[in-house]
Amino acid sequence: MSLSMAAYLFMTVVAAAQTSSPGGIYKHPLAGYTVSVPKDAQLAEQGNRRDVVLRSRKGYDIKLQTGKSDPKKTIQAMVAELESLYLGQGKPWSRKLGQRAITVGGLAGSDTLYEGSDVRTRMVVIRGRKTVFVFGFSAPSRSFADLVADFDSLLASFLPAEGENVPADAPKALAMVPAEAPALKRFMDPELGFSIQYPGHWIIDRPTPYSVLFSGDEGTDAYFSTVSIRNVDLPRADGPDEAASAALRDLKADIAATTAGAGFHGEGTLVYENKGLRLQGLQFLATYTLDGKRFKKWTVIMPRPTGTVVHIWSYTSPEGQFDTYSPEAEAMRKSWVIEPGTGPLK
Repeated sequence: MSLSMAAYLFMTVVAAAQTSSPGGIYKHPLAGYTVSVPKDAQLAEQGNRRDVVLRSRKGYDIKLQTGKSDPKKTIQAMVAELESLYLGQGKPWSRKLGQRAITVGGLAGSDTLYEGSDVRTRMVVIRGRKTVFVFGFSAPSRSFADLVADFDSLLASFLPAEGENVPADAPKALAMVPAEAPALKRFMDPELGFSIQYPGHWIIDRPTPYSVLFSGDEGTDAYFSTVSIRNVDLPRADGPDEAASAALRDLKADIAATTAGAGFHGEGTLVYENKGLRLQGLQFLATYTLDGKRFKKWTVIMPRPTGTVVHIWSYTSPEGQFDTYSPEAEAMRKSWVIEPGTGPLK
């Protein structure tokens, strides 16, 4: 007997859980997907479907569940089923904070943020050819922004089993219909060595000759969520990789020295690949308090192909609206084109 994904989600299971050692790559014994387990999280399998529960000593829970894919049911219909059970007065989720399209492991789906009694929950629903995957992340509201980087890292590591990827010519019923996108513009300056696409209704500022700042319209919440790119030269470095590492150390030290309660998460590499150019950069998330307000910053440091100049891309936002405007920021980052052989750069 089959169950709807909404009815199945979070239902109580009575089978004994099997707990594994924390950390490492986990492969699901039935669905065949793989995912990286955070080092301090305990993993348990539950029920006949071997649902995965990750519980971290940091204070968050992650649940990974699977169901049979129904091509006649849209992603949004599955999200609506979840909300009929869990969203509303007297239910675990009291309000919906935002929703965006997302791609995880090459599979399209929906990423929705909810808030309940002192708890925030992100639900990611994606669909493969055979399987629907549901990822749930829950953490206390006060520490959600500090902890959600572990969930993002887990999503980034997810790989579905062979045969799950949906071909480009799949029926439209398999894909979530995106909202109409606003007009886009492209910023270009040969002296900076890059171009980038941005929402046409956003505004641009040039704080210095070698930096550019994008934000939403003044008078709106989006005005305080900014994307910036600046060029920095680190002549003491011995080549591009060392320049990127030095820039990362300098940035973290500066944030720690000029803000209160700074925390750093999700540090790692990020590969840029476009127009035959492949670069390996660095990235990290930072949370901090400035002028009594809590902020979250995602920074990507990308070295030039040669020399000691690095591009520093950052998305900065008040913590409470970071997830709201992160789709625009991520779209901008993906549109970023680094042009080799241009200059002067710094």
